[in-house]
Amino acid sequence: MELTREQHEAVEKGERVRVEIDGLDCAVVRWDIFETAQRILGHADDDDPRATYPAILRAWDADDRPGDYDVYRDDA
Repeated sequence: MELTREQHEAVEKGERVRVEIDGLDCAVVRWDIFETAQRILGHADDDDPRATYPAILRAWDADDRPGDYDVYRDDA
């Protein structure tokens, strides 16, 4: 797969690039960012996706309010 110059520059800056491969939507990211995400989210050893909620909510906390990350409503 070849990336355009703009896509390559985006990946270099740590951004994700959306690409389509044989009809599948995929993302290209730098390996170090992928490994960090894997480490934060853990591996799929636990079938319960709620195990990743704290990490996901911390990542969503763009306002730097650490107390907000533990607020989650499970309406299921």
